[in-house]
Amino acid sequence: METLDNYHKGLLFVTYLLINSDKEISDNELYYLHKMRVEEGISDEVFAEHFLSLLGKDEREIYQIGIDSINRCPDEQKIKIF
Repeated sequence: METLDNYHKGLLFVTYLLINSDKEISDNELYYLHKMRVEEGISDEVFAEHFLSLLGKDEREIYQIGIDSINRCPDEQKIKIF
């Protein structure tokens, strides 16, 4: 279960960095984030927990947490994220 949690956290954090790179999240980007969450089977509870944990963090910290989470995943999940 921890591997799946690392996968979800890494995926969300890296995706958040990409969609927030211009400091504005559009409706299309929110739609993509929701679609990704559903397709990856991330529950509302897990999504909310991870999303709330990234609020207030700077980009460097979000990146580091995301990469650390991804590094704890098996190779097949790492490849799937990127």
